[in-house]
Amino acid sequence: MTEWYERLPGNPRPDPISGKHLAAWPENERPNFGTFLDFCPVAYSELHMIAYHLPIAAIAGREGPEIMLDLRRDRLVSPPTNTAGEWTLPYVPLALRMLPFNATASGKEERLLHLQIGEDKPRIPENQAALKRVLVGFAQGRKRLTASARVLVEEGFLKNGMNSTVYEIDQNNLIEKNLQRPHAQAFRLLMVMLFSHRNYVTAQSFSAFALQQSPNDIKEKKAGLDISQFLSSSSSIQF
Repeated sequence: MTEWYERLPGNPRPDPISGKHLAAWPENERPNFGTFLDFCPVAYSELHMIAYHLPIAAIAGREGPEIMLDLRRDRLVSPPTNTAGEWTLPYVPLALRMLPFNATASGKEERLLHLQIGEDKPRIPENQAALKRVLVGFAQGRKRLTASARVLVEEGFLKNGMNSTVYEIDQNNLIEKNLQRPHAQAFRLLMVMLFSHRNYVTAQSFSAFALQQSPNDIKEKKAGLDISQFLSSSSSIQF
């Protein structure tokens, strides 16, 4: 499994973050992301908003499942890029705005060297400190999402085949298991992922939605969380 950024222009290679990396960085220079990327990381802080526009998926990374935004044009109802590869979605994910800085799935901060993204411009100490704060938050969020993804795989909510890059949500486990999970953060992530998958051209059919058609089944199956209500209100995914 390659890293998400390896198809970006140049020969991007990670280097652990240091003071020299914060002293200067490219100014408002970005490539046409859609030409290169199939996936990019999602920030924990933007989950609730980005779920309306792009599917959030778990993909097989080098060290296990990673939570990513799916940018593959042929899979999406409304791709974030045009046919020329130019980003057209009004909101740009934090991971792309932060380039050439990156955070790994395990929460390590790094700068991508040799990334063709413009000439470095010197920055004042205040700007360096601000960038460092954002990068730290992004890294911590990636670590939290990775931990939740691993819980969902261990619990059987996410599964993938031997040759599959993207995990699928196991709807049988979603309905049959007790919905009052001890890992609340992981299960909230699962619900946001499920909500976001409406952005796929062919969305996975979840029998959970069919519960709305049978009140008796709802009473029998519901165990602490009413999925039909959870997904009907935008406030339900503000976490």
